[in-house]
Amino acid sequence: MVSVAAALALALTGCVSYTNAVEFNRIYAEEADAGIPGRADQFLSPRQQAEVMRSFKALAAGATVVNPPAPAPRGVRWSEIPQALTWACNEDGVEMVIVRTYQDLDGYDFTLRTIEGWPARLVIGHGRGEQVYEVTEVSVGRFPDNPDRVERGAALVEALQTWLRTMGARKKLNEHPEEPAPATPLPAVPRQPGASS
Repeated sequence: MVSVAAALALALTGCVSYTNAVEFNRIYAEEADAGIPGRADQFLSPRQQAEVMRSFKALAAGATVVNPPAPAPRGVRWSEIPQALTWACNEDGVEMVIVRTYQDLDGYDFTLRTIEGWPARLVIGHGRGEQVYEVTEVSVGRFPDNPDRVERGAALVEALQTWLRTMGARKKLNEHPEEPAPATPLPAVPRQPGASS
C-alpha cells in the first residue's frame, strides 16, 4: 500500500531539480544592462557599484567623519570578549573549548572543557574605571587548587588578554566613541534633470 502511495505521489508531483544556492546570486546581463531592478539577493554589476560609490562620494563631500574606524579607546572592546576567548582557547598550554556561554547584565559566565576532559569555568564582569573587563573567577578541573590547574587557568587569562589587546588594536567602529567630533550638515545634492520628487 505504501509503495502505491509513493508511486502515486511521484506521478502527481513529478521530479524537481533544485539548483544550487550560488546560482541564485547571479547577475543577469540583460537585467543589469537594461537598468531593470532585479531580485534583492543579486549582486551589483560593476557599473552599478560605480554609480553607488559616486552617490556616496557626492553625499560625503565636505562632511566631517563623526565616528571613524579606530583602535579601541581603552585597548580592548567588551563586545570582542567571546571571539577573543575562542582564539585564546586554541593557544598552546590552554587547549580548551567553550561548552556554554551565559551573558547577563553583570557580564559573561563561560563553561569550558579542557582537552583532557576537565571542566573549567571563566567568569568575566564589567571593569571599573578605565578597565573594560575584570576576570572574577577562573577554575580548571575538579581540583582547581592543584598547582598545574592554577597554572592552566592563568594561561587562559593571559591568552585572553593577549587576544583582546590584539583585536582591540584593529581599526573598527567603536561602540562608544570617547568624544565624537561635531557633525557638519551634508551638502545638498543637485537634482538630476527629469527626476521626480
